[in-house]
Amino acid sequence: MHGDHEVGEGAFPEGLSELLGPARPGADDEDAWAEAEEWFRTPVPGEVREFLGAYGGVWVSGFLSIISPGALIECQEFHRDSVARIRKIADPMLPEPGGMFVWGSTVEADLLFMVQRPSGWRVAAWVRQWHEWYESDLSLAEWASFAFSSRQDIPWLPEWEYPLEISEM
Repeated sequence: MHGDHEVGEGAFPEGLSELLGPARPGADDEDAWAEAEEWFRTPVPGEVREFLGAYGGVWVSGFLSIISPGALIECQEFHRDSVARIRKIADPMLPEPGGMFVWGSTVEADLLFMVQRPSGWRVAAWVRQWHEWYESDLSLAEWASFAFSSRQDIPWLPEWEYPLEISEM
């Protein structure tokens, strides 16, 4: 069970801001979200909007990038064709009905997605070097709280050194 503590206007799982630092002021861009949601043809959940608004546009320890709201459409357009050619990825990309979208990537060219599931939007990844599809049952903030923690056991992520190095992209 995760506790809550305030970050911006909403609540993230306990410890997230201790791992990634405080929410970046001014990172959330309502115009960018309106444009992305029009392009996606579906609303983005508030928790995803809040996370990407708070932490989008940063590199985490030189390994994982989190896409800013203003770069979402360009990122989807860039990856759409290559993702469609990967047979192990069953979900279409948005704006197709039931589609997913890229929210991050790694230096090893792994792609991180938000996928639509009956239980809500969940984190998934195409792990390029292993040619494997990874899927989590966690929301974005829950996944980030786990994935960036010392207790994470996701084999394609590094063993982090703390404090995490957070830098602007």
